[in-house]
Amino acid sequence: MDKLVSDSKIIKSLENDSSFTQLFPTVDFDLLISYYNSSPFKGDWLKLAEDMSLLDCGELSNVLTKIKYSNLVYDKLNPDLIREIKELNKIVDIVCGVNYIMALCKDGNIITWGDSKIKDLYPDNNYVAIFSGDYYSAVIN
Repeated sequence: MDKLVSDSKIIKSLENDSSFTQLFPTVDFDLLISYYNSSPFKGDWLKLAEDMSLLDCGELSNVLTKIKYSNLVYDKLNPDLIREIKELNKIVDIVCGVNYIMALCKDGNIITWGDSKIKDLYPDNNYVAIFSGDYYSAVIN
């Protein structure tokens, strides 16, 4: 439960009010907790996305990416989530070095090709700019 509470802007804003489960009767909190505590997640990805959207969870973009590339039919999701899925990984900038290419996506993720160590340097997903030289890269978040 702690991981969910720390990831949800809505739950954080309730400031330790433990009745948040009653405020969101349609949210499957067991499903959310299962996502945050198990790897790999084996639950309903579409329901998970809907619930994360209601609670404004930071992990939502990762879940939407999984839905997009898992061949799940997501046309029954709410229109805002469908729009977000379609907007995922739209590239806004590309830079390259001697042995790698980096792309900055609209959602703040970085996609890399070539030297696999580059991606390990930038694990977050909230970047706004990328830069590179022959043997270096830099980002702004």
